[in-house]
Amino acid sequence: MVKKHFTLRLTVASFLAFLSLVFASFSCQDHEVPQQPEQPQQPKLAQINTMSAVYGGATNIFSYTVQFEDLGNVPIIEYGIVSYAGETNENHVPDVPAAPYVFPFYERQFAFTEHMPATLNAVTITRPFDQQSNTPTRLFYRAYAIHSNNAVVYGEVKFVDFLKNEDAIIKPVIKTLDASKGDDSDFIAYSLKFDAIGNLPVNEYGIVTYQGKPNEQQTPEVPTDNPLEKKYPYVDAVNLDVKNIIKQYDGPTDGPIRLFYRAYAVLNSGEVVYGEVKFLDFEIEVLPAISTLEPGSLSSSGQSDVLVSFRVQFTSLGNVPVFQYGIIYDSGVPGDTKTPDFPITSSEVNRSVAGSPNGPALNNLDLNLKTNLTTITRGQSTKRIFYRAYAMLSTGEFVYGTVRFLDIAP
Repeated sequence: MVKKHFTLRLTVASFLAFLSLVFASFSCQDHEVPQQPEQPQQPKLAQINTMSAVYGGATNIFSYTVQFEDLGNVPIIEYGIVSYAGETNENHVPDVPAAPYVFPFYERQFAFTEHMPATLNAVTITRPFDQQSNTPTRLFYRAYAIHSNNAVVYGEVKFVDFLKNEDAIIKPVIKTLDASKGDDSDFIAYSLKFDAIGNLPVNEYGIVTYQGKPNEQQTPEVPTDNPLEKKYPYVDAVNLDVKNIIKQYDGPTDGPIRLFYRAYAVLNSGEVVYGEVKFLDFEIEVLPAISTLEPGSLSSSGQSDVLVSFRVQFTSLGNVPVFQYGIIYDSGVPGDTKTPDFPITSSEVNRSVAGSPNGPALNNLDLNLKTNLTTITRGQSTKRIFYRAYAMLSTGEFVYGTVRFLDIAP
């Protein structure tokens, strides 16, 4: 009896062990965990601090400093200082965009464009106080930052109390903004801006340029004594608005061009103040110009044929390679009007003087007269030949001379 009881206990224990192994094998299998949807990133704006400005006393120069504590995750497109000059008993909070107030007190907005993109480093700009005040002045200022979603954050409002030295000479501060050129245009769009007007009258201001090459380093100046220098004055009154002017490039076109430019302001004292020198690199396509001349001679090469000496001449070679040039003509009768061109039709004829439509480019072009002798068969009535010079360019374009005609009697 004791032995049977022992056997039964052993059997139950074995069965329980078997079950534990089965459950353990199930627990070792991989289980897929459903993925949680990714949460969109919440916009976080920057945090910017207004550092104490430094006033230069008799020079009326202020040094403004700002520093980001956190750049956030929304792109910063502009930051700087906005200020307001008022009276010492005022309380004012300057905002952007800076809004003009009743003379002589205005808001000013100074963008730290030369310190973009924004970093966590403290950055400083200096600007003269360019407003009029005969009494003690309280200059309110604070840092600002504008984000790509148009959200604006500010630093603490601070102020400086001072009495402006009316005898101080304050020159204007002028800034050269980036110029631009269209890819398929030779027009240049220039821009400038006064950051501060100062208290010296400005007789003239604008953009001065120097037409150079990419391997050069030039500093355009006024007066423009160098033939490669040009100046483009603005006619608008001096203020803090951005000034724009568009001018056609009219300088050298042989090869790559580096156009140096900067803003300038001529003071009534004759002194000139400048903005930063900048440059544009580009290359302008100048098409050649070809002229259709009167035939050099008409002579009979047989009873029914006329030998015509067509003449063409380049008046300008341009800088676009030429693959082929010559005369293209079409036949008609007096009273017709025809303009032979490419692609040629069944009635048109192409008489090449030099080159192939498939290249290579002709490297020996010059401005000398060129001729082509062509035999034309007489008709039963007067035949009118419409002809003109052409040049086939490496770009696939054609340039033409004037259409002329000659009458060939039967």
